[in-house]
Amino acid sequence: MRQTVKNANNLLVTLNQQVKQSDLPATAAAIRNLAGGPQTVQIIAQLNQTTAQLAKISAQLPALMAASQSTVQQTAEMTADVQAQLGPILQDLKSTTANLRNLSESLSRNPAQVITGAPPPPPQQGASP
Repeated sequence: MRQTVKNANNLLVTLNQQVKQSDLPATAAAIRNLAGGPQTVQIIAQLNQTTAQLAKISAQLPALMAASQSTVQQTAEMTADVQAQLGPILQDLKSTTANLRNLSESLSRNPAQVITGAPPPPPQQGASP
């Protein structure tokens, strides 16, 4: 029992020394000064400004999203219209290309067709030249 009391007494002495060395009142005052200091006040003011700006931007987001969706929808409709218009044009172009190919092949086989307008008569069978 005596040893326990002695140990408790030693512990209290050590704890008292640590409290005196730590200078708790000065530490508390330093924390108060830091919390109320100009840098802390400036940081809090900047945080308030940033929060206000974020609130303004957040309020604009729904309108921006609606405008974006409207733009995407209009673009999709315009693309569909252009595709609908290009279909017949491309089909006509394909037909024209085929006709030009046939004309080119025909002129390649019979160049005089440009002048005479008609292809030569087919050779007759059994006739001698």
